[in-house]
Formats: sequence, structure tokens, C-alpha cells
Amino acid sequence: MKKILLVLFLFATAVACDQYEAVNPEKAVADACGLSDPTQELAWLRERIDNSAEPSADNPCQLGGITQGTYGGQTVFIMSVGGPLCCPCAGSAVYNCEGELVMVCNPEEEAKITNKEVIWKKNTDGE
Repeated sequence: MKKILLVLFLFATAVACDQYEAVNPEKAVADACGLSDPTQELAWLRERIDNSAEPSADNPCQLGGITQGTYGGQTVFIMSVGGPLCCPCAGSAVYNCEGELVMVCNPEEEAKITNKEVIWKKNTDGE
């Protein structure tokens, strides 16, 4: 009887372990949205970067940087913006791979974003 229980226990453990895969956080960030370089390969993200010039009447916010991370099991992009007429709230705009807004101005939820890595930063050297 003990042998049967031991075999059943080992079998159940082996089956349960097959359902989980070890995740390398660095690889998870590198493979964002199934792409190797989301700043070049995601059209909506590339457009945000290309339009990150000085603030204007049409666009009072200036994109300062983009951080990639994981939130709720999905890749997200945190847009850090600034400017004299921009973002009066404490927090950033967070988007998913499709460019859909996940949250804005919610520092409590932003704190739950893991595996953060800066993937783009505005050049402030004047070049």
C-alpha cells in the first residue's frame, strides 16, 4: 500500500511540475510582445518616440523616457512625460503591447509593475 501511495505521489508531483516553466526575468523583458526591439518594431511606440519633440500647443507633454515591465502577466510600457503644462498627477501613462492605455496617474498600481527596464530615453545632450 505504501508503495502504491508513493508511486501516486511521485506521479502527481511530476505532472504538476510540468505545468510550470522557469522564467528568466531578463529574457522576459528582452522578448517583449514577441519582439526583440519594441521601440523599432511596434508602430505606435515608434510614433510616440518620433513625436517626442519639444512641447507645443498641440502636444504640451514631452516624452522623457519609456520603461518596459510586466503587469498582470502582460508586457507594459511606462511613458514618462513632462513639461510645464503636462501631467499634473503623480504617475505615468502605462500602455500594453497593442498601444491600449492600461492605467494613468496611478502610482499604487504602477508600483506593482515588475521586471522594469528603461528601453528609450530622450537625448538631453543637445545633439
